[in-house]
Amino acid sequence: MEATDGELLGRFLNHQDEMAFELLVRRHAALVTGVCRRVLNNPHDAEDAFQATFLVLHRKGNTMTQWKSISGWLYQVATRTALNLRKSRIADHLNPAVHGTPLETPVAEDRHSTVWEDLRPILDEELGGLSDRHRLPLILCYLEGKSYEHAAAELSLSYTTLKKRLERARNLLRERLVRRGVAASAPILLAFMQESASATVSPAVIQTTVQAVFSIQSAGIEAGAIISPQVFALAKAVLKLMFLQKVKAAALGVVTLAGLGALGTALTLRAAPDLPPAPAVAPTELTEIQPGPSTPAAVSLPTSPPARNRSCCVKVASLVKNGRACPSCLKACCKETAKQLVAHGEAKPCARCIPAGKTQQIPESATDPVAP
Repeated sequence: MEATDGELLGRFLNHQDEMAFELLVRRHAALVTGVCRRVLNNPHDAEDAFQATFLVLHRKGNTMTQWKSISGWLYQVATRTALNLRKSRIADHLNPAVHGTPLETPVAEDRHSTVWEDLRPILDEELGGLSDRHRLPLILCYLEGKSYEHAAAELSLSYTTLKKRLERARNLLRERLVRRGVAASAPILLAFMQESASATVSPAVIQTTVQAVFSIQSAGIEAGAIISPQVFALAKAVLKLMFLQKVKAAALGVVTLAGLGALGTALTLRAAPDLPPAPAVAPTELTEIQPGPSTPAAVSLPTSPPARNRSCCVKVASLVKNGRACPSCLKACCKETAKQLVAHGEAKPCARCIPAGKTQQIPESATDPVAP
């Protein structure tokens, strides 16, 4: 069974297996060099971007040892590397054609050649703008020339699902290109993409790339004698850009979470009912009950009354419901509680349930309130 990309990376990084890395480079050479040539349109610059892409892979490979395929990741890095080099050339006011012979258009017909010249600079930009579920099938089947069965296995998809995603991906890519002013029909678009699968890179460039990466991995040195300083600078620029994008994504995630938290708090406060302010509680003053004909001597009261007897309260509540006692009697249902409530002025038994002249008399039984 063929080793996966992650297994080859693990063998190279963990066991210094140079042959494993060379096999990985050869496996994806057509994909990477095709991207670099389309973006740069110059063979020498495309070789520099090719080598820089695999230097970046060496630095980031330890995070991908469990992946089945690194085609999508390599495609994005190669596109970013080539675009960085093209921007550098434009900033330096250099014409890429002066560094070598311009690439020949991949089709012979004049009409197709005109479309290709319009399509070539933006094809990879628009392909990179698709989501992974649509970009990866196109990369595997058209840019790397893999069979539908092989691509479906790498993506852990069924054959039918892969075909549906390919059809949807082609339509999305064509729509994006039309918005950029390039009206390419489906057959022409597929023909241009399939040309990338046949892109070749010289064995010398592959061998130089593998030797440079292996010397860095085994000896920890920068093989400046093998790869030009421009390639190292290009790889470092891409690594820096990837780091900044990672920091930016993390910061955006923190800001998003903070915003969602603030929004949730605001919605909670808005939905909560407005509660009136709590009334100011005056300090409790003890009232001394003056002795009278039917009133016992003054009692020293605590600052707050104790809890009432539930059974007594239930019985008095029944009397109030049946009209045999007034609601005030419910407050004075317990003897000790009644004394304190009367002392606080909270219990005011009425004349209906307590005979006249005994309005402050407390029943002797806590469970037997005065009947009318």
